[in-house]
Amino acid sequence: MSTYREKHPKALLLGLFDTAIATAHCLRPLGIRIIGVDFDLRLSGFSSRSLKPFLIPHPPEEERKAVDFIIALIRQESGKVIAIPTSDYFVRLLSKYREEFGACAAFLIPDADSIEMIIQRGRQFEAARSAGLAVPDYLNGPVTLERIIDMQWPFPLAVKPSNIIEWKKHFDNKGFVVNGPEELRQALSGVNAHTEAYLVQKVIPGDTSNNFEVNALYLPDGRLIQHTIRKVRQYPDLFGTATCIQNYPHEQLEQMAARFITENKLYGFTNLEFKFSGADQAYYYIETNIRVWLQINFSKSMGYNFAHIYYAYLAGLPIAGRAPENKLKKGKWVDFVPDILFWVKYRIKYGLSLPALVKSWLPLKVANLFSLSDPWPFLKELKLVKRFQHLLKM
Repeated sequence: MSTYREKHPKALLLGLFDTAIATAHCLRPLGIRIIGVDFDLRLSGFSSRSLKPFLIPHPPEEERKAVDFIIALIRQESGKVIAIPTSDYFVRLLSKYREEFGACAAFLIPDADSIEMIIQRGRQFEAARSAGLAVPDYLNGPVTLERIIDMQWPFPLAVKPSNIIEWKKHFDNKGFVVNGPEELRQALSGVNAHTEAYLVQKVIPGDTSNNFEVNALYLPDGRLIQHTIRKVRQYPDLFGTATCIQNYPHEQLEQMAARFITENKLYGFTNLEFKFSGADQAYYYIETNIRVWLQINFSKSMGYNFAHIYYAYLAGLPIAGRAPENKLKKGKWVDFVPDILFWVKYRIKYGLSLPALVKSWLPLKVANLFSLSDPWPFLKELKLVKRFQHLLKM
């Protein structure tokens, strides 16, 4: 008798950051075989037991070689391969070589123009406005200090990428929060020296608990599955990546996200962030990512196995009925290392005691990278990640 493993296609994860491991943990328990590719051996996916990793030539210098390597790898498999991009770079790579990849793999991403709209933040904001969403005031770069001062915007302000791929060529962070003219002058001087692909934006007041994310999967047959979370903490505290989140179903936000997704035909995975402003009691659109989100296995623990729905749809397999309603279901996701670093750095600022930190993790459903059945990525993080080494020195 054939097993699931033998009958159905492999999943190919494009990108091996932590997000790939979270995706693998959604698929591997179902018996789905998983392979993955990336060009950075330092990434956690290369130490995971949940997938078989392959090192590809380093783009962009060897992009053509990387594409040829991935296609050759796909062709080695018998039958169909389901490709899942887990990073912005690989979404764009799939789009750029859509016909070549489409001849040997199944995947679901928006059309090329929609992808470029998302990558270019100014266009993304305009599309959000067209969908009836509130957007923070902003100016596209390049801008001068004098122009910002003339706008009489209150500080703090954010200097952030308008093209995330271009930004990552020069900066490791997600942007800068500046608290006065001198900080703004320094930030603009540094950014203008490297790129014009940025914007200066008003910061919506309020702490991290006012940030929400709607995670979604939009299928060409019209089905749209959504799961909303609320941030508890992020690192750095004002302009960083989530370190602790909670399940938080929110019908109004999901309706807002649905308008943006459907009007722009954002097929596949999307992750939309909003922030609530107490000043005018409005939810402001912050950004959209068109890829798998880091906490996709947390979504699974809340009853929404997005990765398997995506896989089943493209493999031509039955898709389970409507995801269960989780309006009363409680749960937290935690990325332990940066969340502890948050506590070390900001415990006095936020009056956060160690017992309060631990209590805030409950009820814990998923911890990023931590898995008894796949322990090596978390152990590697404890040993190698610079942010943890920095924590030990503090």
